[in-house]
Amino acid sequence: STAMDRGVAIPHARTDAVDRLVCAVGIKKEGIEFGSVDGKPSRIFILLLSPSTKPAPQLQVMAMIARSLEAAGPERLAEARSAEEFRRLLAESSGDRPKGD
Repeated sequence: STAMDRGVAIPHARTDAVDRLVCAVGIKKEGIEFGSVDGKPSRIFILLLSPSTKPAPQLQVMAMIARSLEAAGPERLAEARSAEEFRRLLAESSGDRPKGD
């Protein structure tokens, strides 16, 4: 399973279907059983797809997500009211500044 603990799952794959890193985020407030290590439902789903020939961006984003979760906690991220707010919280928590800010 790609489910972590604290309600987060990061399904990821390398594929020839994309030519750059693609990320999609979904939040299910009630949670979904996803085989997490702590046995709790996953609430935040961060799907990452990267080109088969370029694994580095995917690894960098996964590291940024891990830092952000430690800094902000998934509870705060799960309460984001928009995609922009989620992106901002994730970037601020990792120490990165979102583009355009």
